[in-house]
Amino acid sequence: MYILFNEQFLLSCLSDVCGRHVKYTAVIKGYALYGHVIQNLTLPVDIQDPCRTQCVMESRCVAINIGPHLGDHIICELSDSDGTEYPQDLKPRNDFIYIGTENRCSNNPCLNNGTCLNGYTKKGYICLCGSLYSGEHCETGNTYINVGYTRNIRLFSTVEYTKFISFWNSSEWTLIIKMDGNKDTFSYDSILWTNKDTFNLPGGKTGLDTQETKLPTYWEKPFSKICLGMRIGSHTNFIVIHMEATSLYSLIADGQYRAISLGRDKWKSLIGANASLQLNCNKEGFNSQGYPHNSKARIGIIGNDQSDCRSTDSRIGFGTGGNPDKSITCGNVAGYTADNGRRYIKAMGYIMVQ
Repeated sequence: MYILFNEQFLLSCLSDVCGRHVKYTAVIKGYALYGHVIQNLTLPVDIQDPCRTQCVMESRCVAINIGPHLGDHIICELSDSDGTEYPQDLKPRNDFIYIGTENRCSNNPCLNNGTCLNGYTKKGYICLCGSLYSGEHCETGNTYINVGYTRNIRLFSTVEYTKFISFWNSSEWTLIIKMDGNKDTFSYDSILWTNKDTFNLPGGKTGLDTQETKLPTYWEKPFSKICLGMRIGSHTNFIVIHMEATSLYSLIADGQYRAISLGRDKWKSLIGANASLQLNCNKEGFNSQGYPHNSKARIGIIGNDQSDCRSTDSRIGFGTGGNPDKSITCGNVAGYTADNGRRYIKAMGYIMVQ
């Protein structure tokens, strides 16, 4: 059983884990599935089960072909169908192996042209409905507009915003902010953190994409949990903060530092294997900063190579700024003796509450 974070179509943070569960079937040596490959990859062999891992992270993948070694890499082909659905396409292929999954979508449970994704929820799949249908199997006609894995709800009769469905327990995560680490829209010093103005409201209705937005939920929505996501390339990782507040605005706008204690490894999990931080300071929470011109984060963790939190030169977080690279406003910056080398990683950031 593999459990990994996946950005698409799912945001369930039950027990602080957002993910997809895939169970693989027996290996068939000397065979491969033809005609259904959606990704053709070359992966390093020093990662444990690299092809299976990639399949879990690609929501459409239900089978894999693994080819021979090419030096220190292997061929990995991800398919959106399997040998059970298309036995005629499972054919001999020298030096390859085929591995399918227990595919709960093989009997087409989704109605009205809904898209079935294998490996989600306790029943083993979810249905993504078109704009005119909703329900567990897209069986109900409705007047809401569905955007992939989201639905739009009317808030205070003034603005529509996006809620992300938690498929395991039917709870919902409310979108607050989407920010692009390549842009200065949500830099640490941006007035968007300290005012009650919205930014690009239409971007609040497009799901977990690259459109930046700030919604009225920033100052109006009370919560007991915050779900933070960072998207780097095609991969997105999430973490959860347990903290009660009347709004995110109430935790950030006054500029006061408010501590939390997730630990540096949890913050680094947002970035993945390339994450890097200096070993000292580890000041985490809201409005984390040392000297004004050094690394700082509206939400995140900062690090230092010295035994204080003044001249910080590394950070992972949302709404960031300061040396050694103030242009990166969401992601990971690390300089000067960081534990995994220097890093300048820009991420797309997502902030939701429940």
